[in-house]
Amino acid sequence: MRRVCSLLVVIVACVMLFAGCKAGTLSNMSLLTALGFGGGSGDTYWGHWGANGSVMCTEVHNNRLYFGGDFTRVWANVAGAAWLDTNTGMLVAGKKHPYVHGEVYAVASDGAGGWYIGGDFNKINNETRNYIARINMDGSLHEWNPDSAGVVQAIVVSGETVYIGGNIDGMTGGRNCYGIAAIDAVTGLAYDWGGNGTNGTVNAMAMSGNLLYIGGQFTRVNGDTDYPYIAALDLSTGLPTAWYPNSNGAVFTIAVHDDEVYAGGSFTSIGGEARDYIASLNAATGAATDFNVGYETNGVIRTIAILPRDTYTIVYVGGEFTIIGASSSARNHIAAIDRAAGTIRSWDPNANGIVQSVTLNENTLYTTGLFTTIAGQTRNYAAGFTVDPANEDVVTITEWDPDCQSTVNAIGLYGNTAFIGGNFTHCCARDRSRIASVELSTGVLTAWNPGANIQVRALAGFGNTIYAGGNFTTIGGQPRDYIAALDAETGIASAWDTDSDSTVVSIIATKSRIYAGGYFNFIGGVSRDYIAALDPSTGSAVAGWDPDPNAEIMAMVLAGGDLYVGGSFTVIGGESRDFLACLDARTAAASAWDPGASNMAYSVAIMNDTIYSGGLFSSIGVDPRNRIAAIDLNGNATAFDPNADNTIYMISHSDRAIYAGGLFQNIGTQARNRIAALDPVTGIATSWDPNLDSSVWTLSLSGNCVFAGGFFSTVGTDPYVANSLVGIDADTGLPYGM
Repeated sequence: MRRVCSLLVVIVACVMLFAGCKAGTLSNMSLLTALGFGGGSGDTYWGHWGANGSVMCTEVHNNRLYFGGDFTRVWANVAGAAWLDTNTGMLVAGKKHPYVHGEVYAVASDGAGGWYIGGDFNKINNETRNYIARINMDGSLHEWNPDSAGVVQAIVVSGETVYIGGNIDGMTGGRNCYGIAAIDAVTGLAYDWGGNGTNGTVNAMAMSGNLLYIGGQFTRVNGDTDYPYIAALDLSTGLPTAWYPNSNGAVFTIAVHDDEVYAGGSFTSIGGEARDYIASLNAATGAATDFNVGYETNGVIRTIAILPRDTYTIVYVGGEFTIIGASSSARNHIAAIDRAAGTIRSWDPNANGIVQSVTLNENTLYTTGLFTTIAGQTRNYAAGFTVDPANEDVVTITEWDPDCQSTVNAIGLYGNTAFIGGNFTHCCARDRSRIASVELSTGVLTAWNPGANIQVRALAGFGNTIYAGGNFTTIGGQPRDYIAALDAETGIASAWDTDSDSTVVSIIATKSRIYAGGYFNFIGGVSRDYIAALDPSTGSAVAGWDPDPNAEIMAMVLAGGDLYVGGSFTVIGGESRDFLACLDARTAAASAWDPGASNMAYSVAIMNDTIYSGGLFSSIGVDPRNRIAAIDLNGNATAFDPNADNTIYMISHSDRAIYAGGLFQNIGTQARNRIAALDPVTGIATSWDPNLDSSVWTLSLSGNCVFAGGFFSTVGTDPYVANSLVGIDADTGLPYGM
């Protein structure tokens, strides 16, 4: 029995009460926007946050989404690519985050704040993009679409040309390309470049002057020309030059510094010399230089980054090795090498998994891969380090912690933004015990962290206070039994303490009273069964206000002077009332309104003089109504009859639709999984179909975004990951912002 109050049926009702308005006479959304309660059209930017447990309640208040439930961690549900702040490791404020249906292997800046991404994917958000795409500066998908014929592993951008490498095998950018392609950055069309390409995958690219160095798993370039695993291409033609290192194994990474080309891979001979997995090659001749780490390296080198210094150069490497260099130095997956001596430096971060990329930005080093610990710290798949400019052996792990769910393959830097790509479905995980908030205008998780010890099941906001109810006994740093008042900015519990003896599942907050419903029998210092009106200053129960129901109150909505309630009661306000009733908000007396539901009501909402309810019932009075109904002010069921096939836990609404959430899979004559938008008059389901894979327990609206919480894991027919919480576009039914 999980139930909370939506902002659109709580705050609007509260405004009506104090404005002296009759219920339903004004647009709910217009009231919210006009009176500054947040959520107006255009002020919502949803950052796709989710949780590791159920979300039972949501509340939009002062342009924040507050949510509670039974989780201990929250994270951003972003897949394959994400914009991160280089200082905090959190999502960049105000950016959309592309949802990649697949894995990203390469990222490259477009020079204007946007990014090119390549990998093994066929869709970005809800649009087809085969293996390569361009993301605009705001995070939206660019129309640029070369439509690659194979997985893209490497990208280099030069002016108006985008060079790509991978296992491309056919029509790409309107031209047959093999292994490599040069694409117009404006049109997405391929140039007549590269001849017949390569006979195998291109894994790495690096540009220097008028040359493009490529490495991979090919053995021929431009048809029958023998160029095993590494070659230099003339930028103007794409054809190989005479540069010929003749590697005997695959090359997975290339870096250019001064007149040297550094290569890493699985080779043991290159440039005419024995070199295990890493080598420096003369940029003019292709011969191996004197840089020689030795022959004890025991695993593939996947990434190389160069840190130049006045006196010497440091070569950072990452990969699959656990031993590196002639001295058999134990270095798990990442190491620093002195260029001049070829010796391994003292820095030893000891990653517990493969390092896929190392990127340098002056004295900051970013690394990504398959690791979960590095430098003695938990860092899931990405980490940042600072290099002391006075002593390069002092390399310190920073607080930068994107905390991704799975592998990060690539990272690119632009200004204060780090753009990552991989096969993760969420990142930026942070501890939040059962209650959290997100800034809607930026999409960023706030620092607000009251930390309840047990479930939070109800939320309501008024002014600078968030009222929380649930099963908890501590919250906001204080002992508070089942209900508390929290500072909306700090999360600290105020002195307000009602000392309830059991669970609170529904709250309405007004200036003069706080209404609470649930399972309690004592609250505010007196005996009160299941429902109470509380003083917002003292927490004491309002004297004389005591409807005294005989069972739980699960739902409430306030309209003018009327308080509509739903639950499992059969007596309330001194009258027989089955599961639904209307109480005088001032006296607690039951009105004549008596729908006579046949079973439990979990949710009540009001729109245009009509009360909507959802629950377990099969009839309202003499009229069959399965689990959802609309009831007029006389207590009679209207023609609205969606006929849900399973439980309705929550009802909310906009000016154009009734939104229902629960366990159903058929409603309004249509197949709709757990969430639906219904015509307010007929009850017929609209075309809006988010298709959630499990239960929905709470709904709130802000602007054009419908927030759903529950215990689901995917949304959409082409599933997007959405762990227990999702913002859904009210027009498309897709995750908001995609």
